[in-house]
Amino acid sequence: MERSCPSCQQLNTLVTPHPELVTLSKQLNSELFKCRSCNSFLMLDQNGWEILSAGEYQDVYPGSRARYTA
Repeated sequence: MERSCPSCQQLNTLVTPHPELVTLSKQLNSELFKCRSCNSFLMLDQNGWEILSAGEYQDVYPGSRARYTA
């Protein structure tokens, strides 16, 4: 299942882009970004943020699947 990370999903409510976004391209009225966290592709233009392609975000806590035995 393709999903964007919570930071990408909430971009329209943030004042500045989150730090995992990398600018891929700048045009006159828009910018294309890729998220290093979830691999989503996003566009920012005069209408706001749009997720062009959702990424591979998985909401799993580190170590939650690990089982330790003594």
